[in-house]
Amino acid sequence: MSIGSSMFPYFLKWVESPKGGNGGSSWTNDHIESFMDIAGPMMGVPKALTCMISGETHDTMALGSMGAYVLEKFFSRRERTKLMRSWFGGSSMLPKGGEAVWGTKDNAPDDEKEEEYHSFGNMLSFVPHPEGMDQDSNETPSNSEDPLIRNYTVTESLDLMLKNADFKYNSHLAANYSFGVTTSKRQLEKNDNDPTKWSNPLESRLPNAPDMKIYCFYGVGVPTERSYYYAVANEEDEETCAGTNTTTGCTHEETTEHQTEQPITAFAHHPIPTKPVNLYIDASVSDPIQRIETGIRFSDG
Repeated sequence: MSIGSSMFPYFLKWVESPKGGNGGSSWTNDHIESFMDIAGPMMGVPKALTCMISGETHDTMALGSMGAYVLEKFFSRRERTKLMRSWFGGSSMLPKGGEAVWGTKDNAPDDEKEEEYHSFGNMLSFVPHPEGMDQDSNETPSNSEDPLIRNYTVTESLDLMLKNADFKYNSHLAANYSFGVTTSKRQLEKNDNDPTKWSNPLESRLPNAPDMKIYCFYGVGVPTERSYYYAVANEEDEETCAGTNTTTGCTHEETTEHQTEQPITAFAHHPIPTKPVNLYIDASVSDPIQRIETGIRFSDG
């Protein structure tokens, strides 16, 4: 059901609220027999985040170098990102629940029992390995002044997305959605009158509908994109591209193969830059052992 499942909790609140359908507290129980959720992202999905950051998902990365080159020429990352942000409903599928649901830099609920590699809680990672770098070195594998070279949890990734988006998108997001967790009964009662909370099942209550049934169907054992390796586009290339008469953006070809053998750890915290930068999923990062393919790390869906 995809986006429909994230809108269903909103509908249940809207239809009963005086601010919406004004159907009263018994409307859901009187009119809905059952709700069937088929693989719905009730708490969001990581790929919604990459769509809003760079217009990319596994679908675009799986095109291969030639397909990606053609796509970039006719419908660039810049254009895709702008389009995705203009479809405001897509933002309802951004990850909800913060680190309590998606994990921290050290651990995540879907990490293996004795996880050998860095946690899935690192939703975005910027870990370039420049040519000539000693793979056994403990030094940060980039310029230590670069504020992007580190791992980002889901909360930090959302902050990065917001700082890289324009004012219009940020304003819309704040006016329509919320992505936290509410555990206070009193706050949940207040949220009944706050439409920004209605699409988040972690911040809004189900209606009083004892006769309504809810069915959820999910697959298992299906590789599902969970975290990503990003890189920053060369500013000189971007400026050259921006100065041309084309609106399709640029492509970026890496000549240095990234290796993931070096332990990936959370680097010292740096403030996220306020100046927007052009980011992209680094397709050169691949490691089947770590379940990484074209810059995307997969988990059991």
